[in-house]
Amino acid sequence: MEKLAKIQKELRAPKNQYNSFGKYNYRSCEDILEAVKPLLDGAILTLSDEIIEVGGRVYVKATATFRDGDYEKSVTASAREPAERKGMDASQITGTASSYARKYAANGLFLIDDTKDADTMDNTKQQTTQAKQLSAKAKPQTPPAPKQAEPQKEHWCKEHDTKFFKKGRMKAYAHPLGDTGEWCHEHIVVEVKPADVNTPPANGKVEEVLQYVADQMKFANTGTAKLWLVNSMNIEKERINSDPEGVLKEVADLQGWNL
Repeated sequence: MEKLAKIQKELRAPKNQYNSFGKYNYRSCEDILEAVKPLLDGAILTLSDEIIEVGGRVYVKATATFRDGDYEKSVTASAREPAERKGMDASQITGTASSYARKYAANGLFLIDDTKDADTMDNTKQQTTQAKQLSAKAKPQTPPAPKQAEPQKEHWCKEHDTKFFKKGRMKAYAHPLGDTGEWCHEHIVVEVKPADVNTPPANGKVEEVLQYVADQMKFANTGTAKLWLVNSMNIEKERINSDPEGVLKEVADLQGWNL
C-alpha cells in the first residue's frame, strides 16, 4: 500500500498527444504506462479487458490491478463501443474503446487528474491576433462601422467551434473530440448563485449525489451517472440508495475531486 501511495504522489504522466480537432494536449494509456514503469520497483501492474452488455449496448470494461507482495488493488472503468464508426472496422472500434477504458482505469488507480491544463491549450490564434493588433496600432485607423450582433446559433459548441448533433439513441446533443473517443456534451445554462456551482450535497440525498457526479463527469443526466457508478466503479445500487454520502466520498477519493 505504501508503494502505491508513493507512486500516486510521484507519478508524472506528460500529455504527449495532441488533438488537432479540439486543439488541446492529452495523455494516452501508453503515456501513463511509460511514466509508471520506472516507479514500480518490483511491483506488478496488469491491465485486462472484459466485454459486457448494459441496456442492449456493448461496453469494454477494463481493470487495472496493482500487486506488491500480498497487497493488491484494482480499479475498473468502462467505455461503450459505438454501433459503427466511419473509417473503422469492428476490431478498431473495440480497440479504441479498450484503450479509452484502460486509460481511465489507470487514472483511477494512480489518481491522475485528466482535466485539460491551461498551458496545453492552443494559443496560436491568440498570439496571431495580438501581433495584428500591435501592427494595426502603428497605422492610422478609420473608425470601424458598427457591427450588428450575430444571431445565436442553435446547438453550437463555442469552445470547439462546431455544431452539436443528436441522432439514433443519443439522449442529448453532443459532438466527438476528434479520434480520442471522448465527447463534448451540450449543457443547458441555468442561472445559479456562485456558491451553488459544483457544491457537494450537504444532506447526502441520492439525487443530489447523482447530479453532482453527473456534473463532474459531464454526463447528460443522473441515470447515466448511476449506470457509471454501478458498472465502472463497481458500487452496488443498494449502497447508492442507502449510503449516498459514503459513495460520493469514495468516488471523489478515486477520481481526485476536491469536496
